[in-house]
Amino acid sequence: MELITSASDLSSTLDRLHPADYPARLRMSRPGFEHFAAQLPVIDPTLPVEMVQAELQQVRAVLGGVSGQLKDQWEQLNIPQMRDGVFGRVILGMEEPTELPGGNLHGGTLIVLGLWGNGFAWVPHGHEAGFMHEELIRGAAEVRMFDVVDPVRRTVKESRRVVFDRPGIMASAYCPEGSAPDLGFNLHAVKGVAPGTTVTLHYLPGHVRDTRGSAFTEVPLDQMPEFRT
Repeated sequence: MELITSASDLSSTLDRLHPADYPARLRMSRPGFEHFAAQLPVIDPTLPVEMVQAELQQVRAVLGGVSGQLKDQWEQLNIPQMRDGVFGRVILGMEEPTELPGGNLHGGTLIVLGLWGNGFAWVPHGHEAGFMHEELIRGAAEVRMFDVVDPVRRTVKESRRVVFDRPGIMASAYCPEGSAPDLGFNLHAVKGVAPGTTVTLHYLPGHVRDTRGSAFTEVPLDQMPEFRT
């Protein structure tokens, strides 16, 4: 099984990926989890799910280890608290970025903590094809799921919503290339709904920067054709 090339210095890698004026609360990192990132396998998103079962099992085992260490060492980690309506991000491990034509960098697989100040919610967005995993560590999160209305205009409508108020997995799924709109895998929006800071653990197939390029526009139900009179 091929493993990713994990970044050895998270802080300098994040500096390479982001401009100097990028908010510090969105590019924080914590050492001590590098050994987990080094165990992550390469997952080829062009393959059907039945051909990547061993890799998915490995990722889930790694994330179980990360989750366990977070819970065991939480008080020692000094994870920042977000004020109401503010979001932060702490990178625990990530793949070494690759250089694209023109010199731009593409951030690969990463393990990241989402820090949700009470009331903060992302816009509807998706992710790259591949495997993604989301787990509630502390607090409570409302997750809204969406269906695509128009893939060209990138509009969506809400299909369901769930509130997670106990630690545990919120989503864990694989999507091969071509099975969803571009950057439209797992269309959802998360909102922190507990006093203080809600903490979620994520494994993502590609580094994200504020849902750039992956955002969708929600169409209110009263504007859907089936609701018009």
